[in-house]
Amino acid sequence: MAGELFGFVLELFAFGATSTCEDDRRRVRRREVAGLLERAAELLGGRYRKPWFRAPRVEGYVEGRSVDVIWRGGGRVDVRLPARPEHEAWGRPGPWWRRLFGRAEPALEGPAHVIEALGPLLREGRLVRFDLTGGWLSARVSAPRDPARLVAVVRALADAAWASPRVSVRAVAREDAGPRVAARPARKARAEADLRCPYCHDEIGPDAPVARCAACDATHHPTCFEEGGGCSIAGCRERTARAARARA
Repeated sequence: MAGELFGFVLELFAFGATSTCEDDRRRVRRREVAGLLERAAELLGGRYRKPWFRAPRVEGYVEGRSVDVIWRGGGRVDVRLPARPEHEAWGRPGPWWRRLFGRAEPALEGPAHVIEALGPLLREGRLVRFDLTGGWLSARVSAPRDPARLVAVVRALADAAWASPRVSVRAVAREDAGPRVAARPARKARAEADLRCPYCHDEIGPDAPVARCAACDATHHPTCFEEGGGCSIAGCRERTARAARARA
């Protein structure tokens, strides 16, 4: 009887010691998570929150647009941010049996500029999955211990959510632009001097390289045509242009 009682007391002590170790590990892990999210909040210019009944999270900003980073445990975080409403895309890792041999390509569908931006993150395992629909991008991310790497993934998601489809400026031979006129009326010369880019509204020099819209022939700075996602004339929005000179 005494031996059984002694064994029972030893089991109680062992259980208490194990529970204490588990509690210590949980406290250390909670501190690590809090430190990760607090630093991420600083990098995203936002704040770290730990609500009573919701998962700890970061409410931050990328280029002035809001982004939520929510801790889900197990080294995973959910990222949610607004996106262009016209974009529709999704991505998932390849089948698990292919991943065992390292030959699984992720399943991706959507615009090329979104796939090119987020496909490598899926292949590297930094991104678990993403869905872009209805003007929102939701993604699950494998959270590294380094907050800078976490923020880098968040910024990549934001860039893909708001990137414009590629525009193209087509170079044309000089003869395609038509013959040059040696003499021009004074009124047209003054109009050329006052030529302005419809995107940035800055003047365009008479010999400056320009991008002429393939649809309406509006003249832009080449960088403005690309940055604006195409022609900036209301109602046009053509995404291709030809390279020329302002006088051509």
